[in-house]
Amino acid sequence: MEEAVGTTGDHQVSATLTEHWNGSSWSRVSSPSPSSAYAQLNGVAAVSASDVWAVGYGCTHASSSTPCNAPKTLIEHWDGSAWHTTASPNPSASGNYFHGVSAASATNVWAVGLYGENGAKSLVEHWNGTSWSQQQSLSPGSVDNYLNGVTVRSPTGVWAVGDFNTGSAFRTLIEHWNGSSWKQVPSADPSSANQLYGVG
Repeated sequence: MEEAVGTTGDHQVSATLTEHWNGSSWSRVSSPSPSSAYAQLNGVAAVSASDVWAVGYGCTHASSSTPCNAPKTLIEHWDGSAWHTTASPNPSASGNYFHGVSAASATNVWAVGLYGENGAKSLVEHWNGTSWSQQQSLSPGSVDNYLNGVTVRSPTGVWAVGDFNTGSAFRTLIEHWNGSSWKQVPSADPSSANQLYGVG
């Protein structure tokens, strides 16, 4: 099965967009947009035809000059017949975003992103088959820390990638889950502005 996710609309009023490939064509599938202003899905991962996860964020209107106020994490689950929102932690009052998701099984799903607007920290959350919980992750940057992509190989082999800001340069950020904690792994920085967006 193949699923595609994103957003439809403009930067002030937008809704989630999900599409499904049936083997011969793509068609839109209805998905929730719990926000009154903006809802966006950035990543999707399938365990089976009846167990699919999509992640992103949503926000409400603040004003015409600030259309997106205090974004919150958005996680949706496909159960084989419909998409449903699933509760997830929001550690910051100012902004929470998911950029990527990966699933190894029905009880081992990881989502990554960031939280906070000024001095953002990396955000990692895990699904254990019952609920989503925030996991302690690394934020080595003095200014901002982002995780953009994640892949799950096994319960002791999860990789997440992104970048962090030292205040004078953007450095690549690679973190590895060994089954008990996240550790930063040294990575290459060919210039003063480096970002990683995906891992597989």
